[in-house]
Amino acid sequence: MADGETLTAADVPPEVKRAASDDAGAVRVGMTVAEVERYIIEKTLEEVDGNRTRAAQILGIGLRTLQRKLKQYNEEETKTVSASES
Repeated sequence: MADGETLTAADVPPEVKRAASDDAGAVRVGMTVAEVERYIIEKTLEEVDGNRTRAAQILGIGLRTLQRKLKQYNEEETKTVSASES
């Protein structure tokens, strides 16, 4: 680790650097609440390997609420893909 009392970027473990860079700029000023909500839901699902029950518990929402939001996101993506194919 660090020599002396000062830490530098070289002292930060690689896994910490990766975690920080993965989320860098993820939630930014100018994003809508819906965009932030979607980001948080998607990141939580990644952390629990897609376990919707656990994600809902962590997020403090009901499983049905989570399922409804995921269905909505899927429908939005389908509309975007269909519109871009036209």
